[in-house]
Amino acid sequence: YRPVHNFHLMLHNNKFILNSILTFSILSLIIAYYIQYVLGHKPCNLCLIERIPYIATVILIPLIFFIGRFERLITGIVMLFFVFGAVISIYHVGIEQGFFSESLVCDLDSNNENLSKEDLLKQLENKIAISCKDVTFRFLGLSLATINAVISILLTGIMYKVIKNYG
Repeated sequence: YRPVHNFHLMLHNNKFILNSILTFSILSLIIAYYIQYVLGHKPCNLCLIERIPYIATVILIPLIFFIGRFERLITGIVMLFFVFGAVISIYHVGIEQGFFSESLVCDLDSNNENLSKEDLLKQLENKIAISCKDVTFRFLGLSLATINAVISILLTGIMYKVIKNYG
């Protein structure tokens, strides 16, 4: 009886943890869009990519509850998204700190092959590119990429614990 009781307790605990991560992900996206659209801080391309794990979480965690199967697999996929988020965020912090140079990802919009000088001037007038190395918004003195790196690492660990709870 005891092991079965503990198993059900862990699954109930997993449900609470997953609901908490889902709520946190929704709040994180709301804050990101608030900073972008209300406060007017345009995100760079890496900032946009760093939102992917949160969007994936908002899609995948409800699947766990709705289909009631493949909990461990879906949780593993969410964990991999947060690993991806941590890697991208650490890379972004490295660019901000000057450890890495900006990559092509930081300038995805540019498609400058075979443009006339008039087209190039028009494109430059219309496009205010945000460099991945420029920190336009800080919270408690930290860039959002730095905060996201820490959060993504923590969420990876939490998701790993949830996977282990499934046995």
